[in-house]
Amino acid sequence: MRLVRALAAQVLWWACAAAAVVLAVGVLLVALQADTSIDLVRWSIAAADAVGLGVASPTGGLFSLDGEWGRVHSALVNGALGCAVLLGGGALLSRLVGPR
Repeated sequence: MRLVRALAAQVLWWACAAAAVVLAVGVLLVALQADTSIDLVRWSIAAADAVGLGVASPTGGLFSLDGEWGRVHSALVNGALGCAVLLGGGALLSRLVGPR
């Protein structure tokens, strides 16, 4: 049972870390104003939106800033918030599920 709990804790941690990486890549593409006519860029941003659940996604979220660079700053703030929540939540879940 101890081994199963340790494995489950690692899987949860790595799943949250992978989701944070997907979100960070999407945020980076929005911040660099990548060409969205490229399928891989469009797919990456859509995946980041899905991981962010609309709350911390790079194309919309909690914070919506105006101005010339508002879209970029909004993506960076929302993405950083989302990554922090994913990594913190993954660490917390890993500690809760892992062996005592």
